Amino acid sequence: MDYNQHLKMFVALAFCETGDVTIRFNTLADEFIRIYGSTDQHEQFLDYFETTWVGRSRLRPRFSQDMWNCKQITENDLPRTNNSVESWHNAFQGALGCQHPAVYKLMKALQSEQVGVNALYVKLMAGEKVPLYARKEYGNANQDLLTLIGRYSVMTPSEYLYNYANYTAYD
Repeated sequence: MDYNQHLKMFVALAFCETGDVTIRFNTLADEFIRIYGSTDQHEQFLDYFETTWVGRSRLRPRFSQDMWNCKQITENDLPRTNNSVESWHNAFQGALGCQHPAVYKLMKALQSEQVGVNALYVKLMAGEKVPLYARKEYGNANQDLLTLIGRYSVMTPSEYLYNYANYTAYD
């Protein structure tokens, strides 16, 4: 395993059970220092991660694990980001054609948007499947992640973190 893959294993903590995050972080941090050495940069990274995301024995993290953990929302097919909101906003802004439209133009755009929402509602009420993802590859990637999360309890902690590191691609 290379250095970057090892760093991705820390990201995988967001897809672990919240009750397992601290112990998995400690194990991962010890392994990271053992393999790559106790440099100032490594110690600062681990200190930041622990202070901000994991917490210490008598000090809560800046952001609670319940706030940033994505395992349960992923299992429930809920969005992990606000990308869909950003996408809608960009499309709506494009439909308006300007930053500050006249009230009449805004009302027409909102009515048009409502027609689309009503059509989607009718499809959902009829039992029709509506795609959650705009692009097929996003849906496939999410399904792969769900498969990995589904194997959480049958993999060792290191296997799970390692497999997540291999699943994740950052450009």
